[in-house]
Amino acid sequence: MKYKNCLQVVTSLNFGGTEHFLLKLLRGLKDDYNFYVAYLKERGPVADEIEKLSIPVFQVHGVRDLTHFLREHPVDIVHTHLYRANIIGRLAAKRAGVRKIISSQRSLDGWKSFYHVWLDRWTARYANVIIANSQAARDILVLREKIPAAKIKVVYNGLDEMPDLSRPELVRVLGTLQLDGELPLVGCITRFHREKGSHYLPEIISRVVRKKPQVKFILVGDGPFRASLAAEIKKRRLEEAVRFTGFQHDIVKYISLLDVFFLPSQEESFPQALLEALGAGVPSVCTDVGGVREIITPGETGLLVKPGDPGAMADGILWLLDHNEEAQKMSEQGKKAVKRSFRLDDKIRQIKDIYG
Repeated sequence: MKYKNCLQVVTSLNFGGTEHFLLKLLRGLKDDYNFYVAYLKERGPVADEIEKLSIPVFQVHGVRDLTHFLREHPVDIVHTHLYRANIIGRLAAKRAGVRKIISSQRSLDGWKSFYHVWLDRWTARYANVIIANSQAARDILVLREKIPAAKIKVVYNGLDEMPDLSRPELVRVLGTLQLDGELPLVGCITRFHREKGSHYLPEIISRVVRKKPQVKFILVGDGPFRASLAAEIKKRRLEEAVRFTGFQHDIVKYISLLDVFFLPSQEESFPQALLEALGAGVPSVCTDVGGVREIITPGETGLLVKPGDPGAMADGILWLLDHNEEAQKMSEQGKKAVKRSFRLDDKIRQIKDIYG
């Protein structure tokens, strides 16, 4: 049986790893399926990008609203993303008699209470397949949610070939940041939230700048910790060393500037920003959490440090800055690993096979 009409249900359409991958999935499969996209909370900037693909985007307000849409439209597949959308999407699709229900587990969700775990486990029985974006996410579903392993398929995030930006374009971006291209540039691309280790950023930056005052930091992203982070940076008199870019749709131009990429997360399933840094050949140091080890082979394609230790992260950054030859070897191996194991076309093909 050929499934053609597919509804994607997502919690919000702000730019994050899940929304970013959803957009790539839609671009890759828009000629093979008739897509709709429903979101539950914030519309966000990704909605505009999806609509440019001539795919309808609309908001739903819970199970009843989504069930009504599904009964009024001939949908063959419902594919849900993130916890809230997984719960509501499974229930509505089951009530509406949708033939194929697919969910995605794209985070480790350490915040879940017993009730959240129970609800996830209970509604998971309605899903035909659950796609996990890492082995770490798969293991969480099996061990914590008690979901049968046979129902879960691992499909990693994928990456297109990273473009080479021209020197004039890079100089222009540096100019907007009031930076000199000759200075060492270290960057973090993340959502400013506790689970991402954002509260460790001031201490990490302080330790690096204390040893190397010429280093500048580029912090790309937004989130609930943005204001407190900026206040702490100011309190420590680190403003001259730090550039906040805010949310950016095109992060390639910032990654391309970096001498070192770092990620101090306390929880990660499969960080897209790290994948893009490796794909661009940027030496990287990250905390050893979740699925990060499924991307980085320590000492070969990057460095891993224990989470919750800003000193270890700062030392990793400094080591990469001080050992250029070794750092370059890691970046070359990282780039090869991304091309070998994380090609976007391959991941989209895997999901298409699941769709049927």
